[in-house]
Amino acid sequence: MQVRILKEAEHDLEGGHAFYEARQAGLGDYFLDSLYADIDSLMIYAGIHRIVFGSHRLLARIFPYAVYYDVVGDEVLVWAVVDCRRDPKWIVRRLKKSRTPPEATVSTHSTSSGQASSRRAPGQHPPARPDPSGSSPGPASGAPRL
Repeated sequence: MQVRILKEAEHDLEGGHAFYEARQAGLGDYFLDSLYADIDSLMIYAGIHRIVFGSHRLLARIFPYAVYYDVVGDEVLVWAVVDCRRDPKWIVRRLKKSRTPPEATVSTHSTSSGQASSRRAPGQHPPARPDPSGSSPGPASGAPRL
């Protein structure tokens, strides 16, 4: 199964990255790592998620985001990544606005072979930063605490 992130969804991810990076240095990168891991899971679990607004909706594991996607043949098309904390009316307008046929939108990210054309490949994480408290952050070494 091949996963493609369409241009609109890539813009959503960039916006989320900027939002979290402005809150804490490194948190934007952690956001992208987390969301790309959730999106990469669609190679295995595509099609099992609840259908909302006419498309499958994957709820992100760590951040309050929803990934909207369609399964077309052996391809998963991710067309929106939306912050669930937004006003529900805004979310509905955003989803209706961005709904375009897949052939009219350019893909910017492909994970079919485990390689990504985005900021980093799946599984590649930013270098770990020492924890100022001196305690171990657990299994996700270097990951900011939420």
